[in-house]
Amino acid sequence: MGLALRRVRRRVEQVMMPLDGFHNRNYEVVLPTGLAKRLALNDDGPVKLRVPQKQRYKFDAAMWPESATLGSLGLAQWVGTATVPALIAHSTTCALHTFAPGEPLAGRWKYSKARRGSISSLGPVFAQLVQTPIETLPTSRLHGWPRDGDSTGFLLRQVRYTEEEVAPSVTRTYGALLKALNFPADAMARFARKVPELTSRPFVLLHGDLHPGNIILGPDGTMHLVDWELAMVGDPLHELAMHLERSSYRRQNERLHCIEVWRRSVAAVRPQAVRGLEADLPWYIGYQRVRSVYTDLVRTVESLNGLSGAERSGMPLHRVARDLVRIASRGLPWVGVSSQPDLKAITQALMQF
Repeated sequence: MGLALRRVRRRVEQVMMPLDGFHNRNYEVVLPTGLAKRLALNDDGPVKLRVPQKQRYKFDAAMWPESATLGSLGLAQWVGTATVPALIAHSTTCALHTFAPGEPLAGRWKYSKARRGSISSLGPVFAQLVQTPIETLPTSRLHGWPRDGDSTGFLLRQVRYTEEEVAPSVTRTYGALLKALNFPADAMARFARKVPELTSRPFVLLHGDLHPGNIILGPDGTMHLVDWELAMVGDPLHELAMHLERSSYRRQNERLHCIEVWRRSVAAVRPQAVRGLEADLPWYIGYQRVRSVYTDLVRTVESLNGLSGAERSGMPLHRVARDLVRIASRGLPWVGVSSQPDLKAITQALMQF
């Protein structure tokens, strides 16, 4: 089977453009009849081919291979409002998943009325995640993973990963730019010293990247949660904070509405999971904002490398500099920096990339 998958991957990569994806290149493909029969597929519709991409920066710690997560959820017959892809086959270089028909919820995020309705519809999804029995998930954990209910330890584990694995690699390349942004070299340590003792909440299944681009709305209204490579177990507030920060909510009332939808939906099925919400959620949001100075800086600057010479010359660097100032300004207060970055210094620093 591994050989057959490699042949399909090579053929597809030669003739098709991938769908959107950061950790993986994704392709909508129809398998050759012979291979489809070998895999016991019931119809001749499309499947999704996922090919992992080499990551120069390992922004996130993967707790399990995605195939292990999907296999566990499939065996547990994960059912409810949302569905997960079924794992059809996988090898060391690619995987086949069932294809989720529909459009990413992100497509509706452009319109305020549709966005508000979509936020309300996420309630059952939030509830479904926290109800997943932990014992159905893969038993392996990353080294040093905190015990169930240690919410403070969990947040500090995320901070430590960013401090040890992300910050050094980004600083080696973009140290001058980080300095121009007034972002301190010990930013994560500064943040860790501020974190108070958090309320204990039971650990639950976390999707790990639950933004509107990873939620596919099917023609029948079914929601399909895709891209499970960053799944883990941990404090449920981590998932909520990631969703809030990565979903481009344009107005404060949308954020507040999402928090209330999450609180009501989760409290109805797992009341212990919402304990300490008001006091502790800001710390998870703060972590996301400090962390994003590294991740969004890299993605913003390296997006310039994909432009042609003419496209790049037509994009004023001060516009990119303003984007970086906005990113940094969200994280700086959480590490005790009150002075705002200098736009001119950042523009000059950008010239070397």
